[in-house]
Amino acid sequence: MLRVQACLCIDLRMVRPLRVDVHGGWYHVSARGIERRRIYWGANYCRHFLGLLEAMSERFCVEVHAYCLMPNHYHLIVRTPEANASRAIQ
Repeated sequence: MLRVQACLCIDLRMVRPLRVDVHGGWYHVSARGIERRRIYWGANYCRHFLGLLEAMSERFCVEVHAYCLMPNHYHLIVRTPEANASRAIQ
């Protein structure tokens, strides 16, 4: 009889630390395309992203103080008057 046992192994080096939500907190937010691939394919894509950013800002009362859009990633500097960075950025 062959016995198979499953093992759940977690590499703790790959676990992202928990984000702490702070009233009035300042955050540097960034995201990069998988394998550093492009995430914007022209001005229309950038405008669409900025529209989504504006909607997020209004919905969650997040202040966007700076942004930088690059072909394969972006950076944001945001402030959260309410402690809601995690919900806003999802």
